[in-house]
Amino acid sequence: MLIPDEYAKKRIIQRCLKKYGRIQKAEEDMYLLLLNVMERNAANVIIERDINEDRYLMEGIQLALLVLEGRLAGEETDVSAIESENGKALKHAFLMAFDSETNPELKDAVNHYYPEPDALNAFPEDHYQKAIRLLCRETKSVEIWNKQLGRHGMIDVILSTMKKVKAELDGKMNYACAIDSKHPVLRGHL
Repeated sequence: MLIPDEYAKKRIIQRCLKKYGRIQKAEEDMYLLLLNVMERNAANVIIERDINEDRYLMEGIQLALLVLEGRLAGEETDVSAIESENGKALKHAFLMAFDSETNPELKDAVNHYYPEPDALNAFPEDHYQKAIRLLCRETKSVEIWNKQLGRHGMIDVILSTMKKVKAELDGKMNYACAIDSKHPVLRGHL
């Protein structure tokens, strides 16, 4: 069991960028569906918990990255000693968007396409690497909107985006993943 400390939490983004790389300009479109689902889940938590500081978004991302890093290494990760209640809720929202271990409904959907027990093991690594790159990209957005609009800049952007696309913020956690190019799996209406 991995039990990261505050130092590991601060360093996780740089470690992930180094190991998994950044989203390239030509690849941005393939991340939009997952980005929308992640932000919608985050918006549900932001509204439910009345979160008004981007530092919790950043913490939720860092915690999710620590969990994913452990999962890809075949280890379970306990981040309870370094998570606030808001960070924990946002970590859960991000993971629910793509993590079949966190989201049983997603696991059932994936099992529909991979009914053999060992086939599911081939699915996660590429899927998780894409999610990791997207979470790292989101930290850059948090930093940019913090500088532009203050300590709640990214929260304002997420909530205004959800209003523009008329997303129903119903408190449900949605998910998105691509089994392959012919089988996108999505729950929820965007």
